[in-house]
Amino acid sequence: GGEGPGFYLRRAIINAPPHFTPKEIADEHNRDVEYYARLMWWGDGDTIEKAKARATVTPEQVVDLMNRAPNETGAKVFAERQSQLRSAMTDEIARAKAGDNLYSLLTRVCERLEKTSIELPGTKRVGRNRDSDWMLFAAPPPVTATLTPEDVVRFIQSDPVFSEKLGGLLATRRDTFDRQLAEKMAKTLGSRASKMSLSEITQVMKKQDPSFNDHTVQHLISSFPDIFGALKVERSRVEMNFLLANQVADAMGKMFVGATLDDVAKFMKAQSADFAAAFPDFAAEDVKLLQAAYPFLPQWDKKVDGGSLAATQGMPLDGFLRFATQHLGKDEGAAIGSAVIEAIAKDVDTPEVPAELESKLTAAFRRAALKRTADALGIRALSAYDPNTGYPMLLDFIAGRPAPAMNHAALVSILCDPKGLALPADRASVTATALLKADSLDFVGLADTVSAALVGKPNAESEFLKLSNLALGYEAIHTRLERDVFRNSELKAAFKRFARIPLRLPMIQHVVDKYKEEQPLKDTNVLMVQHMLGQAYPQIGGYKALGMNPEDAIFVGIPYHKNVEVEQAVAKSFGLVPRVPPRDMQALYSEIERSVDDLVKKHQENGKKMLIVCDGPTARDYFKKKYPHLLDQAHFTEQTAFGDRPEYRNDTSMHVVSYARTDLKAKKEA
Repeated sequence: GGEGPGFYLRRAIINAPPHFTPKEIADEHNRDVEYYARLMWWGDGDTIEKAKARATVTPEQVVDLMNRAPNETGAKVFAERQSQLRSAMTDEIARAKAGDNLYSLLTRVCERLEKTSIELPGTKRVGRNRDSDWMLFAAPPPVTATLTPEDVVRFIQSDPVFSEKLGGLLATRRDTFDRQLAEKMAKTLGSRASKMSLSEITQVMKKQDPSFNDHTVQHLISSFPDIFGALKVERSRVEMNFLLANQVADAMGKMFVGATLDDVAKFMKAQSADFAAAFPDFAAEDVKLLQAAYPFLPQWDKKVDGGSLAATQGMPLDGFLRFATQHLGKDEGAAIGSAVIEAIAKDVDTPEVPAELESKLTAAFRRAALKRTADALGIRALSAYDPNTGYPMLLDFIAGRPAPAMNHAALVSILCDPKGLALPADRASVTATALLKADSLDFVGLADTVSAALVGKPNAESEFLKLSNLALGYEAIHTRLERDVFRNSELKAAFKRFARIPLRLPMIQHVVDKYKEEQPLKDTNVLMVQHMLGQAYPQIGGYKALGMNPEDAIFVGIPYHKNVEVEQAVAKSFGLVPRVPPRDMQALYSEIERSVDDLVKKHQENGKKMLIVCDGPTARDYFKKKYPHLLDQAHFTEQTAFGDRPEYRNDTSMHVVSYARTDLKAKKEA
C-alpha cells in the first residue's frame, strides 16, 4: 500500500452506487485520506503531508486507473452495476404511458434493482498478520438495494442518452397532465370561476395542489377552451406584484449602508402594520424574486452605496423621471426627461402635454416592448452574419430604427433564414406574432402570446411579470406626465425659482480663471459648511473647476434659509448630496461634527490633505479638540468676524486663511 491508493481506491469503486461519477468516487476515497496517509508513510525522510498527497486521488486518476486495471480496481463490477441500472431504465421508460407519474417510474426502477441485489457480501481470508485477519470482499455489497429515485435522477442528468429519452417522455405526457389539471380545476371551481379573480382561483387551487400559481391558472384557461369556454379572469395578482415591487424599490432606497435583503423585508413589515398583516411571511427570498421579475428594483444583496437620496427625491420631475427610468431603462428615461424639460422650457405655463412629447413617449415604450419580447423569446445577437440577409433589418426593427415595413410573413422569413437565426417554423411564427404585437403596443395580446410560447420554461412567470409591468407603466405614465408635470402649479413655480440660481458669479469665475491651470484643489478632501443660498451652486462649481473631486467633498447646508431648489441643483449637477439638518442649532452642530469625522476618515483612507471652508469657527474648534495630531494635514478658511477674533488670530497651531475683515467683504455687506 505504500506506492499509491491501491486497495483503498478499489474499496471506494466496488462500494460505489451505480449513479456515482468519477468525482464522487474520488471524494468518497479522499474522505479517509488522513487514515490512508498514515498507512502509506515511508518513515524517515518522508512526511505525513507527502503521504497525504500520494494518497489523494483526482477524478481523472480514477478514470485512468479504472481503464488500465478494470479487474484490480473493481471497475468491472461497477460497470456491471451501471449496466443493470441502464437496462432497468430502458425497460421502464419503454413501458411508461402518457400521464404516468414520473416519481412512480423512478421508484419502479429502484424496486427492480433491489430484487436483483445480492443479499449479503461474501468475504474470504487472503492472509494473516499476527492476530489480525486481512479480509477482502469477494462480492460487492448491495448498494443497489438502497438506491432512491433521487439517485436515479442524478444518473439520468449525467447521461445524455437517458436525459433525451426522459425529455421525450415528459413532452408526450405534458398535454395529458395539463388536461388532468384543467379538469380538476374546473370541477373544483364549478360555476364560481366566472366570478373569481386570478389570485382567488390560485388560492383555492393551492389548497389542493401547492404547485399551482397564477401562470399555471392562466395557461390552463387559455389552453383548454373546451373546458373553460370564454372565461376571462382579472390579473389582480400581477397588479399586486407590481405595486409590491414599487414599495420594495422605495424601501431599498431608504436602507442604511450594509443593509441586507432580510433587513429590507423586516423594515417593510415594521413600517406598516397593514403590510405585515397582508404579507406575514415576507422575507429576503421574496425580495429576490421581485428583483428577478422587475428590473427597476435595485439589484444589490447588500447595500454598499452610502449616498443618501433624500435631497434628490423631492426634486421637481424626479418622481416622474424615476418612473420613466424604471420602465424604459436609464438611457431612454434620461432622453424622455430631457424632452419633458425642453417642452416646459418652451412654455412653462402650458397645461397640456405637447403632441411631439406624446409621440416620443410612445416610441420609447414601443422600443422597450420590442426589446423585452426579443429577450424573452431568446432572439440572440449573432457575432457574425451575412449583411445581405434580412437579419440587419430585424435588428433595426427591434431597436426601433428606420426599417422597411414588417408583416408576419416577412418576419417569419427572416427568423427562419438558415444564414441567420435559423429558427424552426413554428417557433418563428410565434415569435413574429409577438414582435408585431409589441410593435403595436398590444400588451394584452403580447402577454398571452409570450406566455403560451414559454409554457413549461423556468423563466415563464418572470417574463410574464416583466411584460405586465411594462404594460402597467405605459398606461400610468401618460397620466403621471399630465398630472405630476404639466398641471402641477408647484412644479412650475419651482422651475421659476430654479431659473434664479446663478450658474456663475464674477468673483468666483475670476479666481477660477486665474488658478485653473494649477488645479490647487486636486488631491484634496474638502468640507464646506455654507448657507443654502443660490451662491452655493457657483461656489461648488468653482471648486470643482479648481480640481475638487465631488467624491472627496462634503457639503453641510446651514438651514437658516431653507432652499430645496439649491439642494437639488447641487445634488443633480455635481453628485454631491448636501447634508441639511433641521432648523435647530444643536442639530447643526452635531451635523458639522459628524462631517468633520467623515472628512478625517476620508483622509485616513486616501491620504489626501484636508480643506475646511466653514461659515464660522465651529468645525475648526471641533477639529482642533479631537484631532490635534492632524493639524498639519488640514487648512481652514474663515469668513465671519466671530471666527476672526484676536484669540483665533493668535493661534499659530492651525493653517487659517481669513477673509472676514477684507475691504471687499465689508463693502459688500454694507
